[in-house]
Amino acid sequence: MPGRPLSELIERYRGFRFPLHFFEGKVLSSRYGLFDRTALEEKIAEFERLIAEGRVIVQAGKNKDGGRRTVEFHLRAEG
Repeated sequence: MPGRPLSELIERYRGFRFPLHFFEGKVLSSRYGLFDRTALEEKIAEFERLIAEGRVIVQAGKNKDGGRRTVEFHLRAEG
């Protein structure tokens, strides 16, 4: 997946509920092979830009059982 737009990855995982830091730590780094901190930070900045532009909607929540924080992503105009 290296070189593919981040929006494709978000589209693939939209609607899934992740633990708060799982998306950054596991999904981004494993899908893009971003073991270099600078490259990972660039993808995170791109993700934040998509949120700021309104192309990705972030929904935060908590699990009922343990109170763990979660995050879920949707594309604009979904739902």
